[in-house]
Amino acid sequence: MTKTEFQNEIAIIIEGDLDSVAMDDQLGSLSGWDSLAIIGFIAMVDAKFGVALNISQLAECKTVGDLAKLLGGKVD
Repeated sequence: MTKTEFQNEIAIIIEGDLDSVAMDDQLGSLSGWDSLAIIGFIAMVDAKFGVALNISQLAECKTVGDLAKLLGGKVD
């Protein structure tokens, strides 16, 4: 998955405009990044990548780029 595709997936999850999310965006500053969005992110990662996320690592993420890093190089 490209970075742009990943950013667009995050935008869909937070119900934002496509192309409105950048890799350096702080998760706390994204309108719509809440517990439901986190569940949506976990579901998206499982469906698209077959990856079960480590919740403690997810909790440490501060930016959209940090989320991408959790996928171990599957976002380029």
